[in-house]
Amino acid sequence: MMQVREREGVDAADGIDTLLVYLLAELDDEARLASFADGSQQVTPHVVAGLLQRKGQSDTLAQLYAGAGQAAAGLALWKVSLCSDHTGKSVHPEKPSWTYAGRPIRRIL
Repeated sequence: MMQVREREGVDAADGIDTLLVYLLAELDDEARLASFADGSQQVTPHVVAGLLQRKGQSDTLAQLYAGAGQAAAGLALWKVSLCSDHTGKSVHPEKPSWTYAGRPIRRIL
């Protein structure tokens, strides 16, 4: 399916692209999943949100939300990722260790 989907001239289709994301996530094919999310696709992010979050693919989910025109949802996921460790547990948001232009990232977000 991926080979057909990646052919020149094949249009993105919501149901097909959402299914492909689901299958790639289930197969734990993180590289292809991230590559697919970066490209032109028509995915319904909320359909695959639970699976991607369980698989630790919040960044990919955020990319899918942004690609679907739901930038606020994508930014919210990235914000949580920046302020969390790999388990989703908050890591001292009151004392952020990263800065941008001399300001803590927490305040920018």
